[in-house]
Amino acid sequence: MPGSEEIGDDGIGVEKGDGLQLPQQPAFPRGPPRSRNYSWAELMRRVWRIDVLECPACHGRMRILAAIHSPEAIRAILDCLGLPSRAPPVASAALEQDCE
Repeated sequence: MPGSEEIGDDGIGVEKGDGLQLPQQPAFPRGPPRSRNYSWAELMRRVWRIDVLECPACHGRMRILAAIHSPEAIRAILDCLGLPSRAPPVASAALEQDCE
């Protein structure tokens, strides 16, 4: 049917009319998809423009030696360092009257 449009498998329309058919392939081939898995350091740099892996004393590059995931191990390390190992209690929300 003249002027009709079909959608190919790749979602690109092909218009048919007057015997002319457009190719189903995009004009510019796409490269491989880019990974969107950024490290936390890269995300901090992109969002806040800070380099969390730069040493504040000598400006050299720091590296991560270990990642501790066990809550028990984290609690033991923080307690040993004399740092709080529990989050502070959550305060109740303020009423609108109190905000003025």
